[in-house]
Amino acid sequence: MVFVLVSVAFSAALFVEYRSEEPALIDALGPSAVGGLLLYWALAALRRRRRAKKGQDTAAARPKGWLARVMDEEAAAERKRKQEARERARTRIHTPTEAETFVAKWLRSQGFRGARATPPSGDAGIDVTASGISVQVKRYDSKGVGRPEVQQLVGAARVGDVAVFFTSSRYTDAAVEYADQRGVALFAFDFTGGYPVRVVNRTAEQLLRDRGRGHE
Repeated sequence: MVFVLVSVAFSAALFVEYRSEEPALIDALGPSAVGGLLLYWALAALRRRRRAKKGQDTAAARPKGWLARVMDEEAAAERKRKQEARERARTRIHTPTEAETFVAKWLRSQGFRGARATPPSGDAGIDVTASGISVQVKRYDSKGVGRPEVQQLVGAARVGDVAVFFTSSRYTDAAVEYADQRGVALFAFDFTGGYPVRVVNRTAEQLLRDRGRGHE
């Protein structure tokens, strides 16, 4: 529409010039035609750009199909695996304090903001804290975590917190049974490298699923 109006304006100008001085029409025709074409191309390019942007916005707003969602989830999982591999390559745990620092860092990566290791003295058996959880960390080589240690954590956890236990070893059957009864989340990590961190019981699985709601 704009091009039509511009063409009409050029035609009117040329007609007036033709009436006044016919030879000047030939001289003016070249620049006028070129100017009209350039303007047309510019408007057409602008129109195509607007259509392309509108198409992109529409595609972004369109709900993704199940296949696209699955592919996105797979890509996110792959990025997480690569990140853990990089972390594992540069993570080394030599002392209980380093184990506590590792656990606090891992919890923050899982969405538990503010997770931090407590001072060595006066922690009352709680090694790491975050909003909504009280954590005990045991760096054992081969010794298994038994029911008494899980009971101790339950007694030391802050009121209203979920009790969470991390060990570099294993849990006895009695410890796992008691933890399931009392809602204690159990995790295990590698003795020297930290990764991979393993979920041991359903309470731990539920805790990770809920981390975006009550524990951030």
